[in-house]
Amino acid sequence: TIVLACKGRTFIAGADIREFGKPPQEPRLVDVVQQIENSPKPVIAAIHGTALGGGLEVALACHFRVATGDAKLGLPEVQLGLLPGAGGTQRLPRLIGVEAALDAIVEGTPFSAQQALANGLIDEIIEGDIIEAACAFAQRVIAQRLPVRRTSHIQLEKCSRQIFDAVEKRVRQKKRGYLAPLTCIQAVKDAVDLPFNEGMAAERGHFVGLAASSQ
Repeated sequence: TIVLACKGRTFIAGADIREFGKPPQEPRLVDVVQQIENSPKPVIAAIHGTALGGGLEVALACHFRVATGDAKLGLPEVQLGLLPGAGGTQRLPRLIGVEAALDAIVEGTPFSAQQALANGLIDEIIEGDIIEAACAFAQRVIAQRLPVRRTSHIQLEKCSRQIFDAVEKRVRQKKRGYLAPLTCIQAVKDAVDLPFNEGMAAERGHFVGLAASSQ
């Protein structure tokens, strides 16, 4: 097994916004994330502090996620006029359901560790030394021969369009003129309507369009 953890005060807290508007550097996050998910060995994200934006997208691609009780997890890109561009709009609905994911992505509000455990975003809240606790979880994965769970392989069931309509109505009332929230809604619709790879391509197109916009 592989345990993915971070030194310092926090897990990956998102992209460096100083890189926005500059030519992208290899490797792209979306490719790194896919390599993590494709690993034949179980990969466990050990989250402390804040797993936000690209940080949460990395964790979503891991096969299991554990977090400290005070951790926060979210996709706040909408607050910068963007949407998640490394699979967040496609993987989060597959893990926690369309309605919860839609609200989280459109509003950008983070989950507490307790909320994340309740909705299936993480597998366990850990205490004590994070590396030791995550390695103990990894040992249980091995002992119980738990299968590698690739988030992109989870099948999303078709859901009522009323869910999207209600959120869109709210956005048009409260966030009139903003592009990103409406684009987030469309990206989650793509997760429901399209195969994963096509949804990822659509997400990338949405991200590029928003990144080039004045907002």
